[in-house]
Amino acid sequence: NGQKILSDDGELLVYATEDNGKIVTDADGSQVTDIHGFIGQIEEDGIVEDFAYKLFLPDGWPSTDTFGTFQNKSAKQTCVITILDETYDDYYKTNKDTYDQLAGMEEIDEVTWEEDVKINDDAEKVVRFTMKSKDGMRVMYFFENSDNTYKVLFDAESPDGALEAAEEFVKSIKYKPYTYFPAEEA
Repeated sequence: NGQKILSDDGELLVYATEDNGKIVTDADGSQVTDIHGFIGQIEEDGIVEDFAYKLFLPDGWPSTDTFGTFQNKSAKQTCVITILDETYDDYYKTNKDTYDQLAGMEEIDEVTWEEDVKINDDAEKVVRFTMKSKDGMRVMYFFENSDNTYKVLFDAESPDGALEAAEEFVKSIKYKPYTYFPAEEA
């Protein structure tokens, strides 16, 4: 009926078809489905869907031709959602070290590090790392969900309202139970 159906693992289910496009049925007459991976992301009616999340696009935020990248041209803001092939602990350490180095630099007007930020019930161990300078503002959130380490990187040419816009954007993401990079067995 035109709706997307997902497996328990968050994979897209499609009807199996013959070469002529007719839907395949099994011995009982039931329609056969196949699991199909997403190719890039699917966007429909202001919702962008990926294996691991759905993004309910805030006003003024269309997607771009680059996977996971969104741009609000009128506000001169960009946001990129990335699922990292890195453990949360490793990413935390690298970024905490970077924060410690930047905190003493005069070129940066303000740098902040906040832990346990609440964005929604599905995101765990959320850190918000911000940098404000004469060139604009960068807000980075990173966190865990379904064994994925997410990074949401928000850039704004002006710091005015940037933190609020970044928070609105990151709160518009709903997560699915799909793990991109399963932990390697020892």
